Amino acid sequence: MRLFLIIIGFLLTLNNLFAETESIGKIKSLKGTVSILRNGTNISAKLGTKLQVKDEIVTSKNSDCSILFKDNTMITLDENTTYIIVAYDYNPIKSNYELKGEVKTGKILFNSGKIPRIASNKVNIKTPSAIIGVKGTKFVVEVNK
Repeated sequence: MRLFLIIIGFLLTLNNLFAETESIGKIKSLKGTVSILRNGTNISAKLGTKLQVKDEIVTSKNSDCSILFKDNTMITLDENTTYIIVAYDYNPIKSNYELKGEVKTGKILFNSGKIPRIASNKVNIKTPSAIIGVKGTKFVVEVNK
């Protein structure tokens, strides 16, 4: 019985580890040099690179990329942009929806998918001087240094 409880505990812990690192989207298009800072490690982005919550995506000069999230929200990063995926949850079965990001520098184009249409109060983009609550379907955010 004790061994059974240990195995169950191990499986629950393993499940939590995978849940935290679940892919929430991917790099849909890419031009130039784009990097992803994840848990202190710098990853060179490629087409199809899977993204996770807390990833910091950085585009270099003459570079850009598009992120396609599970709910079909598309965020396009212009050159010299730093964007952080702060929070993301798309779970229609549990009715859990959330999309939060932060633009530290640069410019993004936000093109909404399902989350902003279902739960617009759960979507926002933070900048150094403002937080944007998303009610529309498409907008641009630019942060100057």
